Amino acid sequence: MANGLYNDQDLLVLVDSGTPNLAVDQDLAVLVTQRLVPALIHLDVNQDLMILVQRLSYSVNVNGHWEDAGGNPIANGTLYIRLNTDALIPNTNSQLDTRWGGTTLDANGNIPAGLRLFPNSLLVADYTTFYEGRVDTAQGLNCWSGQFIVTTDPTTI
Repeated sequence: MANGLYNDQDLLVLVDSGTPNLAVDQDLAVLVTQRLVPALIHLDVNQDLMILVQRLSYSVNVNGHWEDAGGNPIANGTLYIRLNTDALIPNTNSQLDTRWGGTTLDANGNIPAGLRLFPNSLLVADYTTFYEGRVDTAQGLNCWSGQFIVTTDPTTI
């Protein structure tokens, strides 16, 4: 079995078999998930040290709203998004490439709830990453195009 530390990890905890369990007779319990998450440290009578780290997804919610020059929503238009260069998602075997992906805006010109993108600061690439986007009307006419950065907070395009 191959094991390794990623460049942003200070500690690797490996459980070979069984299910991790916080029992009263454990001296040290470490539940580790992902980086950039503050740890809650709790000392208990029956435990010397217990560290609980809440799991946090790498991707964040993205929202936005589009209107035409007359203030009318781009109802049922399409938002297309792509990354400017290939990039890796840390601590996974996943790679993002530069292909365009699209989602349909709702009747009010809003990005549908649940659209998530990866923050640029967490991506590993040979070049600085940014997203490119464009919005087309339901009739296929381009009404917006631009570049944007996704932060680790919910982002509005």
